[in-house]
Amino acid sequence: MRDSFLFENQGKEIRMGMFFAIVCGIIYLDQMTKWLAIICLEGKESFVVFKNVLQFTYVTNKGAAFGMLSEHRWVFLLLSTLALAAIIVYMVRWRPKSQLACIAIAFIAGGGLGNMVDRIFLGYVVDFIDFIAFPKVWSYIFNVADSFVCVGAGLLMLHLILSIVKEAKKEKLAVASSTSSGAEPSCLPVTDESEGKGKNEVESESESEDEKDATADSEKTGETKNHDNPSADDKHDRS
Repeated sequence: MRDSFLFENQGKEIRMGMFFAIVCGIIYLDQMTKWLAIICLEGKESFVVFKNVLQFTYVTNKGAAFGMLSEHRWVFLLLSTLALAAIIVYMVRWRPKSQLACIAIAFIAGGGLGNMVDRIFLGYVVDFIDFIAFPKVWSYIFNVADSFVCVGAGLLMLHLILSIVKEAKKEKLAVASSTSSGAEPSCLPVTDESEGKGKNEVESESESEDEKDATADSEKTGETKNHDNPSADDKHDRS
């Protein structure tokens, strides 16, 4: 019991270490790419990566991801701070056992903190990834932090779906096992009490058969004695 508890705690510590390592790595990657975008793209034309598909364009964003809520920077900053604080408290206090959930939450937290660094120190967020393959469907410019937030949200939804499917399978197996156990009662183990009752019934049956045999033998013996010793009336008639 103690060993299993220690192994469980070690697993939790490993997941927490993985969580904070992923968060720090995302923040570093996001800030490095934004720094390169400022140096190489600010005040310049877009850098084409794949023609009519992907290009790098420097823009600044004072709102949420993909330029939303740009006129309400402080409101969004407050809400994002509360959300990130809730995520970190949840990870530190409850520590989910699923590695997929830990990775998903780390992606969301890392991306959120990466953009928060820009909002605190610059007053805006640097965006530069311009996906132009479908201009009528997608016209937003985003950054590495936004990408990790979206991927983390997708992984979290996948984790929730897998958890629901797993619970449904467990319920089906439980119902199937209960049904099979009710249909085959002969497979149930025989208790000592039932075995004792069976033995007592067998012994009582054998005793009753012995009593019947003894009664039959006594009746035969009485008939034999009566045949060998005639009564006095019979003797008088003969005389």
